[in-house]
Amino acid sequence: MHWGGGTPTYLEPAKISEITSYIKEKFRFNSEADVSVEIDPRGLSLEHLQALRLNGFNRVSMGVQDFNQDVLTAINRDQSESITRQVINWSRLLEFSGINIDLIYGLPLQ
Repeated sequence: MHWGGGTPTYLEPAKISEITSYIKEKFRFNSEADVSVEIDPRGLSLEHLQALRLNGFNRVSMGVQDFNQDVLTAINRDQSESITRQVINWSRLLEFSGINIDLIYGLPLQ
């Protein structure tokens, strides 16, 4: 199962659990299944990642456009290196088996 687009982490942690429970009522998952989610580090809390992990998600993916502030301003994206590092550290702490970073290039000012 994969939740994509970065928007799943706009949900409150309780809603993540509610939706996951509903899906698991309708579908059976192998205990070895990859259950992944695309996250947006901006506004993400440790509680979001804990809810995902407790509901069986084992892989996270996030986009990194750039760490140059001029580029980030040009594309209207405020995602600092420190925010990204914090999310990676939390993901490691929670023992996600896969942590993926989607690198974006060819943006204005790059």
